[in-house]
Amino acid sequence: MPGSVVVITGASSGMGKELALRYASRGCKVVIAARRLPELEAIKALCEDQYPNSTVLAIATDVSIESDAQNLIEKAV
Repeated sequence: MPGSVVVITGASSGMGKELALRYASRGCKVVIAARRLPELEAIKALCEDQYPNSTVLAIATDVSIESDAQNLIEKAV
C-alpha cells in the first residue's frame, strides 16, 4: 500500500534488493538494512533514481547485535 512503512533486512543484495525496488515502486516508505552500508546507499540511490517520489532510509545493521536491531527499530519508527 502506498505510504506504508516496509523494513527489509538483508537488503544489500538478492531478494532484499529486489523487494526494496518493488516496494519503492509502489510508493511505500522503505527502510533497508544490512551490514554493508555502501551497498545500501547504492540501492537507496537506485530506488530514488528510478522512483523519484520514493522515500528510502538506509541503516547499517547487524541483526545479531541487539543494539543494532534496536537502532533499526527506533529509526524506522
